[in-house]
Amino acid sequence: LVAEIAITLWSIYIYGALVGAQGELLDARARREAAFEQTLAELQHYLVQNEVPKGIKRQIKAYYARVWRRGRGETEFASVANVSRALYEDVVLATLHGFAERVSVFRLLDEHFLRALLTCLQYVVCSEGEEVVTKGDVDRSMYFIAQGRVLVKLDSSETARERGEFFGELALLYGMSRLETCVALTVAELYRLDHEPYERLLLDFPEYRTRNKLSWTTSNIMRGRLSSGDLTANPECIEAELPHSFVYRSAMSMLAQLHTVDPLEARDLVLKSRAGARKQLKMRLGLESPLDVEVETKTPTVWSSEPSDIHKLFCHSERS
Repeated sequence: LVAEIAITLWSIYIYGALVGAQGELLDARARREAAFEQTLAELQHYLVQNEVPKGIKRQIKAYYARVWRRGRGETEFASVANVSRALYEDVVLATLHGFAERVSVFRLLDEHFLRALLTCLQYVVCSEGEEVVTKGDVDRSMYFIAQGRVLVKLDSSETARERGEFFGELALLYGMSRLETCVALTVAELYRLDHEPYERLLLDFPEYRTRNKLSWTTSNIMRGRLSSGDLTANPECIEAELPHSFVYRSAMSMLAQLHTVDPLEARDLVLKSRAGARKQLKMRLGLESPLDVEVETKTPTVWSSEPSDIHKLFCHSERS
């Protein structure tokens, strides 16, 4: 009889604890919902008072709807922020496993580095039509696309990138100002990798500094190469073909070998290698003759007969 009473009391205690915990969770969620609704009410009042166009209102509503569906008003992984580092990495890896599998360059990483890298990513939502990065900006970060589509405007080309692809790698890796403007074509869910956490990560994995520079600057080509017929019929497609060029890939390979390089020199090198690759492709397709190249500019390019800027930069950095 005593044992039965003890078991009954223990069951009541466990039930009460579970009910209490569930009540706390519901209460916390109710507080988050109330705070989120308050934010939306204040935002709605602001939009009405300032006569914001309906199109922008729809974009803002879509943005907040995506944010709420993702985290229910809570910062991603905030619930496990106080657990051990190893357990935290396990949770992040399990949560972002599907996303990581779609990013081609992540497949080249071993599990230890990938686990640590994923914990450095910051979740970002961009509304339709929002400029994620702007040409000339100097922020050091790159973005991986989890959902949605982003239009990358580089030189005279425009390329739509989708989930599993990325952009902004040159700014992160070399500190150069943005060469492209990137605009969200839809509500886009992105993961941003900032320079400071990435550099801290490389202190533990120094072998990935050069490896990632080479991989991330030459592997972001998700679609197949275009045929010569496509390029001849549509010369604008040449811009999308430049990363395949031997000139560009050679420049990126040499740049990746340098431990330190001035951002302005790196930017100049990238621009000249793209110009050299563009001219080489046009010559191969018969869209430009060697004579046109010689007359066009007196500035030496990376594929001229003179010592290229690639080799000059490489030798200069090696001496220093």
